[in-house]
Amino acid sequence: SWAETRAAVVSVRFRLTSSFIPADGLAIVLHAHPAGPRALGGAGGGLGYAELVPGVAVEVDTHDQSGTEGPPHVAVALDGGHHAPVAIAQPLPFNPTDGGAHTVVARFTRDRVQVWLADGPSRVALLDTPVDVATRLPMAWLGLTAATGAKRSRHEVLGLTVTFEP
Repeated sequence: SWAETRAAVVSVRFRLTSSFIPADGLAIVLHAHPAGPRALGGAGGGLGYAELVPGVAVEVDTHDQSGTEGPPHVAVALDGGHHAPVAIAQPLPFNPTDGGAHTVVARFTRDRVQVWLADGPSRVALLDTPVDVATRLPMAWLGLTAATGAKRSRHEVLGLTVTFEP
C-alpha cells in the first residue's frame, strides 16, 4: 500500500528485434483489476494492458496502432488507455527496435510517474508527469507485459528489478 512505501521503482532491460515492421511493444503496469494476478489485457496493439482497469502503465510502443501517436514512443497511460496516453515522450533518444539492449526505469510515487532511459552511465529523463496513483490504486498488482499482433517483433526481457522505497 502507499501508506507503507514512498515509491515503486521498476527497471527493465530489454531487446526488441524485428525483420519486418516492428510491433507492438512492452509495458510496465500497476493495476487493480478484479481478476488480480490472473488479469489479462488486450493483445497486439493493447500491449497486454488494454483492459486492465483501474491501472497505470508505462509503455514502450513500437507501432502506431491509432495513427495518432507515431512510433516509437514511451508513454504513460491510465486505465488501459493505450490510444490516449496522458504523457508521451517522442522523439526518443534511442531506437527501441534496433536490436540493442536498452534499460527503461519507471518510478511510481503516490502522485507522479517518472521514466528514464538508463542505457549508459547516466540516466536520461523521458517523462515526469503528475498522476494520482495513490487514489487510483490504493493497492495494486505490478507486472510487465509485451504483445504483438499482425506485425511481429521478438521481445526479450534481459533483466527486471523491482524496488520499493520506504
